[in-house]
Amino acid sequence: MNTVLGRAIRSLKTHNPRLRFDITLYEDDLDGPSLRALPDAVRLGVDRVSLYLHYRAAGPDYAGFAAAARQLFPHAQILAGVYAYDRIDYLPCASTSVANGA
Repeated sequence: MNTVLGRAIRSLKTHNPRLRFDITLYEDDLDGPSLRALPDAVRLGVDRVSLYLHYRAAGPDYAGFAAAARQLFPHAQILAGVYAYDRIDYLPCASTSVANGA
């Protein structure tokens, strides 16, 4: 864990071994190069992933997104993130690529 994030996780857990390191992800972040570039040691240090959907249209694929999150963070508990309000007023139900049939 020689990255800044890795050192932070290690330092926090050294001072309090019961401390959990949690992150929030969206389904469209799972294919991003920044997550894939994280060293294995950093990804193994993540204890919980709150996985949210940006777009309602992605809902039927949630199990696949959860499986992808599990591959990236194999020791993490995967939690389904749910908003307490309806975001349709400012976010479409599908990304433009899905809406355009891509």
